[in-house]
Amino acid sequence: MRHEFQLDIDMVAEIPVVPRILKVLSGSTGMRVAAIARVTDSRWVACSVLDECGFGLRVADELAIETTFCEEIRRTGKLVTFNDASTHPTFCQHPSPKMYGFRSYVSVPITEPGGQFFGTLCGLDPEPRVVGTDAILNMYELFADMIGEQISLRRKLQDSQTDLSAERDTATLREQFLAVLGHDLRSPLASIQSCLHLMEEEAAFPESCLEFSRIAGQNVGRMGRLIGDVLDFTRSRLGNGIKILPNAGNSLGESLLQVVEEVTVSHPEYRIDAKVSVQGPPACDVDRMCQLLANLLGNAVTHGESSRPVRVSALTDATGLTISVANGGIPIAPEVIPRLFEPFVRNAGPGAKDGLGLGLFIANEIARAHDGTLDVASDATETCFTFHLPAMRA
Repeated sequence: MRHEFQLDIDMVAEIPVVPRILKVLSGSTGMRVAAIARVTDSRWVACSVLDECGFGLRVADELAIETTFCEEIRRTGKLVTFNDASTHPTFCQHPSPKMYGFRSYVSVPITEPGGQFFGTLCGLDPEPRVVGTDAILNMYELFADMIGEQISLRRKLQDSQTDLSAERDTATLREQFLAVLGHDLRSPLASIQSCLHLMEEEAAFPESCLEFSRIAGQNVGRMGRLIGDVLDFTRSRLGNGIKILPNAGNSLGESLLQVVEEVTVSHPEYRIDAKVSVQGPPACDVDRMCQLLANLLGNAVTHGESSRPVRVSALTDATGLTISVANGGIPIAPEVIPRLFEPFVRNAGPGAKDGLGLGLFIANEIARAHDGTLDVASDATETCFTFHLPAMRA
């Protein structure tokens, strides 16, 4: 059965110098029993014991607090010592020496640096010993201070580990919740999208309704991409990473142009100039490359100025595949750039729109999954994100 004070017992046991301290105290004073006790207002528990005379005290043993000197030590913060209880004017009548069979005794308080009382460092022997000298008492107090500091450090470490474990559990639950939520939202979203397609195909609806349907369809598409980002984020954070399915990439150029067209239709207020020349690119996941470009374009139209064109480039050469997206507007603050690819980080500037702050994180995870790089450069002229996928070596 686990002892109620097991954490305190374990903390003392984890201090590697405790056995040596007890040995030094015993050897220096001649008292053959040395112990560290956890003392509260109602309990006395042995946390570490050196017994060289068969006294019978063991770790986790408890003594009735009222039969010890330690309640007084806890209350006053002062040590108690005597060479021989039988001749001491005060302690000759105390029941503790007779009850437990000892005559010489030293006990000093163990206090943590913040002032919290832990217990006592004790020494005793059935025979009289000279223990009340300044040298011996100073040694006891020095060792008690050392033990108190070590206990405080271990208590702080335990608290930190508990807090860290709780934070990890909370983060895992949060990310699992996001994954379930994202998955469950896909079904009703797909139903809405199907209904919108049916409306567009139905000739009975007036043109104004069809226009609303197209706008709704664009928003459904945006919601789908956001849900996809959430699912990718949770998979990445839960240790599964972004999964890629590399293929020959023959349709990469056409697919990237389709992404540009979709963003252009969704954001007619922006001019998007695209230059795509992809010839035999390295093996990559075409769908993920399209997702990377869509996220970079989404970032560009969110933070760029609509009066300046967004430039898209996708080129291959001897070094590999390079995709870049550049836009004009307010530059990214230098202090933001080191954290820009972390989740939920946004470059909030004038005119910026709300978002989850996952787009660049997902884009960077896609780049990493391909063993590629995603970099950013930003100044007063433009902000440019560049993805590079090195060519495979023969």
